[in-house]
Amino acid sequence: MLYSFLDKVNPSKSYEISGTSFSVSSETPNSGTVSYRKVPEPSTLDSTLLVGSIGLFLKRKVRSIKKIKD
Repeated sequence: MLYSFLDKVNPSKSYEISGTSFSVSSETPNSGTVSYRKVPEPSTLDSTLLVGSIGLFLKRKVRSIKKIKD
């Protein structure tokens, strides 16, 4: 996979990412490596929080009903 893009401030400078290699055009000292990792989608995090909250609410409700019956 190859990503190439221009610097918005200095359009004569371009950046390139190829695999895990990173380079800046005409500036070989500024090259290096990059790493990638998966990041969960915000909707996944929101759903997890919602389901957890509902679970805690239902657990509290069941406890309060048991206390009333006892």
